[in-house]
Amino acid sequence: MSKSGLSPYQLEIGRKGSQVRLRYGDAVIGRHPKECQIILNQSSISRTHCLLRVTREDVILKDLGSTNGTYLNGRRIEEEVIVDGDCFRVGRAIFRLAYLGQAEAQAGIPVCPVSSSAEIKASETQEFSTQIPSRMESESPLPNPPEETFGETFDLGEIPDGEPDDADDVIHDRLLDMLFEDDD
Repeated sequence: MSKSGLSPYQLEIGRKGSQVRLRYGDAVIGRHPKECQIILNQSSISRTHCLLRVTREDVILKDLGSTNGTYLNGRRIEEEVIVDGDCFRVGRAIFRLAYLGQAEAQAGIPVCPVSSSAEIKASETQEFSTQIPSRMESESPLPNPPEETFGETFDLGEIPDGEPDDADDVIHDRLLDMLFEDDD
């Protein structure tokens, strides 16, 4: 594992490919700002929709009983190991897992900090990560709430329902706005 806790994986969001760098551990994707590390405000996404568990061996995608389901490569899943190039859908948001390789993961690539107010501060990178501890030994299916674990979230705001490509455009634009807003 790299010194910084970065895994050799990143998520590419939408067709424009905004990147979210992953750390080892658990990250919940959903609408709930206190229980999710990646927040998508869209009516088709459940409060706690799915879980990404990144270990040294693999990446696991697990649906958390969502109403509309989690789809891996077009197929509704409950829990699956995902690999480089796999695409999954949460509501209308499309994610693609990309394997960067161990050398790049250990290269000390800068990571965009995320504040406790759920706004990304100005940065010159399009990467995102959080300090998410491993929960492999835990009996709870969900990690600790973000404010207890690290006080950080990734909030994309309200995403309008519509075509998946429209939601991808909104997500991409909001990521860029948050990453490059002036630090006052």
